[in-house]
Amino acid sequence: MIFRNRQGDNIDAEQAEAMLKEFGLEVATDQFTFDGQQVLIRSRLQPVSHDEYSPLFLTMVFGDRERGIQEFPTNSEEECRQFHRSIVDRYLLVERARQEEGMPRVLLNGVL
Repeated sequence: MIFRNRQGDNIDAEQAEAMLKEFGLEVATDQFTFDGQQVLIRSRLQPVSHDEYSPLFLTMVFGDRERGIQEFPTNSEEECRQFHRSIVDRYLLVERARQEEGMPRVLLNGVL
């Protein structure tokens, strides 16, 4: 097993435990209503891996009944935060357009 810090550097088990106690795993979490259902988007550090090629951060989307559970890997905390924000913004943009403008679903999916 390989233990990694937020920068992707290899660390020992004691350092990993201390890091988790101090900073935790969470990078960002958002929950909102989308198309009448609760959607949860959670981004977190993946500090333990079996090889050096595993993604360091993972963004997961729960509650989207059309797409199911989705997982998106990223390799830096900054990239993870940017991706998390962009996926949340997209869901909120689509929901706002659907509610305010009554835009047909096929246009929402095709354009946004």
